[in-house]
Amino acid sequence: NFSKLLFYVNFAFQKLFKKRGKSLQKFLADLYESVKEVEEKKIFFKVFVISFVVRVLKYAGLFVILLGMLQAVAHTSFSLSDSFKLLLIIYTAELSASLPVSGVGGFGLYEAVSAAGLLALNFSKESAYLVSVVYHFFTQLWGAVLCAVALIALSRQTKP
Repeated sequence: NFSKLLFYVNFAFQKLFKKRGKSLQKFLADLYESVKEVEEKKIFFKVFVISFVVRVLKYAGLFVILLGMLQAVAHTSFSLSDSFKLLLIIYTAELSASLPVSGVGGFGLYEAVSAAGLLALNFSKESAYLVSVVYHFFTQLWGAVLCAVALIALSRQTKP
């Protein structure tokens, strides 16, 4: 049972780090409460499916954006095997974004990883660097726009 595991991990952290690690303890306690709520309501499968669909749509969208930018800049067509390589570039760049070091203002490592992947696919340096920077900037800007729209929509909802 996942909620019990989280409970014991949280308990161990409380004993090991009495003074330090308060934020981690709070995170684990909040995570425990969320998982417990999902288990009690028996909606785990529904939450899992929704999360999976959102991830598939996210990466499909990122793929379409990257593909469009590459075709516009490099004037190339892509085969199915290239599509898998482009998805791998997207996955590794997104994975690098979760690392604690990313560069100035969140730009740097993501672009380096995606540019390295594009260079490995024999794109010119100019195309790889340009597409990597513009791609990341565009996706960040798009995410900010979606967040702003969501905040506006939420602020207009009437409170119960």
